[in-house]
Amino acid sequence: MARPPKNFKLVNYSWDVRIVEQDTLDAILRHSYPPGSSLGVCRKQEQTILICRDQSKQELPRTVLHEALHACFIHNKILDHSKEEEVVLLLEERLTDLIKNNPKLIKYLQENL
Repeated sequence: MARPPKNFKLVNYSWDVRIVEQDTLDAILRHSYPPGSSLGVCRKQEQTILICRDQSKQELPRTVLHEALHACFIHNKILDHSKEEEVVLLLEERLTDLIKNNPKLIKYLQENL
């Protein structure tokens, strides 16, 4: 299974991407989500995305995209957390479709942005 990159840049911030065990995510999210219910978390103050090791090769890139979209809201003052989650879920779904089904568009964007 292809592993995500160890870091990426977004709006002049360098973000780390770490693969962790489910127990690590559960400990971080213990006050927000039931154990085993989250595949990733975006820690905005640390500019770190933690991704659960135990997921399928289909789930992994979607989780990385989902958490990277949360990173886009690093200085969000408009949406509360629940609204941000709704927006991220919608964008994740649409961007996944766009990326998977339009390789020529993605290549064009990569070469010209």
